Amino acid sequence: MELKKIKKTEQITCFLLLVILCGCTQNEVVTGGLKGEDVSVCFHLNVLAATTLHTRSDTTIVTRSESDPGETADKTLYNLWMGQYNSTGELVAEEYFPSLPKQESVNLPLKRMSGTCHVWAVANAGNLNNKAVSEIDLKSLYVSDVFTEEGLPTGNLCVMTGMWSGEITDNISADIQLSRSLAKIKFTYSVGGENFSFTPTTLELCNVPVKMKYIGDENPEQLTGESDFTTYRFASPGNSSTHYWYMPENPAGKGNNTENKATNKTGDGVEHATCIKLTGEALQDGVLYNDVVFTLYPGNGNNDYNIVRNGLYTINITLTGIDFSDKRVTVGTVPEMQDPDNLGAEKGATGIFQVTTRPGIPWSFTIPNWLSAIVGEHRYESGNRLDFVGPYKVEFETATANPRAEIRETSFTVGEKEIKVRQDASSLTVGSSISLSAEGTAVGNGTFQATKGLPWSATLSSEWGNWLEWDGTAPTPGVEASGTNESLAIKAISSNPSSSVRRGSLQIKGGESVGNSAYIGLTGSISVTQAGSTISGAAQNIGPEASANLAARFIATHDLPWVATVTSGNSWLTLLTSSTGTTDGNSQAINYKSTLNLSSSERTGKITVSVGNGAGDEHPGPVTNITVTQSGSVFDVSPTSLDFENTESSGQVIITGTEGLPWTVTRKNGSTDISVNASGSMLDKSSQFLTFTAPANIGEARSATFTVAVTGGNHSKTVTVNQAAGVSNKVTINSAVVASYKSVVTDFTLYPPFNYDGGSTTSSWLGSDRNGKSSDCTLTSEYSIEVEEGERGSTSSYEGAANYCKAKKDGWRVPTIIELRAIYDNRVTLQNNGVAEFKITQWYWSSSVFNKNGNGRCMLKFRDNGGTGNDAQSQSHYVRCVRDL
Repeated sequence: MELKKIKKTEQITCFLLLVILCGCTQNEVVTGGLKGEDVSVCFHLNVLAATTLHTRSDTTIVTRSESDPGETADKTLYNLWMGQYNSTGELVAEEYFPSLPKQESVNLPLKRMSGTCHVWAVANAGNLNNKAVSEIDLKSLYVSDVFTEEGLPTGNLCVMTGMWSGEITDNISADIQLSRSLAKIKFTYSVGGENFSFTPTTLELCNVPVKMKYIGDENPEQLTGESDFTTYRFASPGNSSTHYWYMPENPAGKGNNTENKATNKTGDGVEHATCIKLTGEALQDGVLYNDVVFTLYPGNGNNDYNIVRNGLYTINITLTGIDFSDKRVTVGTVPEMQDPDNLGAEKGATGIFQVTTRPGIPWSFTIPNWLSAIVGEHRYESGNRLDFVGPYKVEFETATANPRAEIRETSFTVGEKEIKVRQDASSLTVGSSISLSAEGTAVGNGTFQATKGLPWSATLSSEWGNWLEWDGTAPTPGVEASGTNESLAIKAISSNPSSSVRRGSLQIKGGESVGNSAYIGLTGSISVTQAGSTISGAAQNIGPEASANLAARFIATHDLPWVATVTSGNSWLTLLTSSTGTTDGNSQAINYKSTLNLSSSERTGKITVSVGNGAGDEHPGPVTNITVTQSGSVFDVSPTSLDFENTESSGQVIITGTEGLPWTVTRKNGSTDISVNASGSMLDKSSQFLTFTAPANIGEARSATFTVAVTGGNHSKTVTVNQAAGVSNKVTINSAVVASYKSVVTDFTLYPPFNYDGGSTTSSWLGSDRNGKSSDCTLTSEYSIEVEEGERGSTSSYEGAANYCKAKKDGWRVPTIIELRAIYDNRVTLQNNGVAEFKITQWYWSSSVFNKNGNGRCMLKFRDNGGTGNDAQSQSHYVRCVRDL
């Protein structure tokens, strides 16, 4: 956009570009003539083209109507009046043609006469017969109804006039040139331009004469009364349009535009000059102007205001803005200047200020060091002084960012109005706090955003020593902010030796706060925290055995000193390796050993590991207690009870348990006849045995209790050994019994001594030897039997006897024949010990098969030296049951 100082302005426009071309019509008038005889004259009618007087054009305009609404009016001959005047101006003939089928020619009856006659033709005016008896009357005729209120010809027909001059003779064929009595104006406008809009409210053609003469004068005179003129007005004509008007001539004359400038053609020096007024509302550079009027005069050139007959005035304009120096532009209301919108706080912020004062008002402005200004095409840097007159557009640009968090301003005066130029406050905002992990390798980023172009600096501080540094190159103080989020990388250079969070801060300053500690308007602080160091240990569960190489494990923050101690269970836990070291962030081992748990109860101990600062430090490091749980040892004795027969007996118990347990066995109470083979030992991986023994018991039942216990522990088991009482009805089959049997029986086939039928009464079963060899009466093993104490008291078949013994259960059976011999040999002792007396006259069944005859059984009688016999099973005899001991 171009702006010029008003005192140097020679161009006609800045925002309004108007170019108008004007010209003059051609009028030919001839007078004179004599009376004569009637003759017929053929006249050829030619409509003259409009005379282009002046055309103003700025650019090609697209109109709302591409067709000229006056095309018909310009060319059509609808009716025609013609009159012949002699040389003295008297009417000698007239003719009216209400219609003209042929537009090109007309045959007119005239009077032949010598001398020059004037033949006038008036088209589209209706019938003028008897209205102009002289040429003077004709030229004096006015008409006011040949155009509409919209400025178009009535009936869309334009009045035209022409005159032929000459002597009327026979066979005349002549041309009459017709010209329009009205001038034609074509006005095209549009709205364009950057940061400019115009909304037309009215379009007016002003100072239009309300009447005209049919025949124009050679030197026409302007109408003078106010009522002689009218205005054509159109509301809301649109942002672009083409309008056509037809109007009478208006010889307003010459004006006083001595500089001959289009921008000065304002009607000065003339009266009732015809003009076009386009009124509306303009918005330019954000400023709203009301009642803005663009006034244009269609005359020929920059100082001619005449509107002539048959003149064509074409005006094309494009409205691109308001130029207050253009005198053709008037503004009803110049808006009061307001302070411009605040400039952005950043460096390079721009803003437009429109000085809307009227022309001629001076103003000045010394640019402060934080601003530059552009006026027209010239840039003015800080420190320069602007001196201008009238309205201008000023573009301000900030040379620096606002160094404070408050608005800053400067001012200048236009007329009596003080204008303030303000720059928004700068800002500095910091991001969220930074959290670093406990390791010395931890890194993080702080963010901030400051006004673009604002110088800034950043510093670090930390408690508990210098542990916080820049991760990379430290930021350079005074560098200008980008206006977007900026990142500052920091790092911890050591691991946090405390279990508590330690803190630091990232302080950022901008603008004036950088060098002025008293100004804190542009400061920000980002909290930096480093997590406390940590340690964790895994609980240990170990077996009861003594272990020489165990490992407890812990994980702690990297690169910190650590110390391990046994704080509980010192009697059985001992550290094997160094109790100090440096953490590596991985699982680390503490080697220890344990002793054998002599108790059945688990026991616990603690290994305490401390990391970083010691317990006495103001900020102690983390501590973990690794609990070591040793399960109770296992000790078992099975069985805990032994039952012996009354015979010489022995039995064992099994001792099992945790390897290494020492144990002892002691007699708690009971019979000293029962003994154990060991006093104690130590458990190994295999089972151990204790053997308890007792001699044959011929007396009452007896028992003894022994305690088997772990030395130094709480394991204790008791073993009870019971021996049954002695048997008084016992008989032992030994070599003496065999000898006794041999002394009585010599045929061992008939009476097999050791044959036993197994309790079967089946005749086909022959039995088998038991505890000896019957064929030669040989004892294979000595054994004892218990003899039934009572006597059945009745006899029965062998099957009945066998069933009787079986019914007693617990191994009772019918004795073999050699067992009956042993009972016989010991009958006195048995009877003395309470066994019922035997029937000495009766036979007693044995379970030995007689002579391999399954149906017979051997028998013995308790008299006559115990003689043997036999009988069939079906016979009835006594039985005395026995069972093995």
